[in-house]
Amino acid sequence: MKVMAGLLAQGRAPGEITGLISTAESERFASVGRNDPCPCGSGLKFKRCHGTVPQE
Repeated sequence: MKVMAGLLAQGRAPGEITGLISTAESERFASVGRNDPCPCGSGLKFKRCHGTVPQE
């Protein structure tokens, strides 16, 4: 949230901020294996945390 607030204070458009954060987020999780700890810091394996496939 602090990053978003800082970017908004710099005068960036909300759509631009969303794009920046989503690409940074995907890069952060790109090299994580399914059985590695999740980089979010939850303590769970990646496959049980952010690596789950959403059910439709």
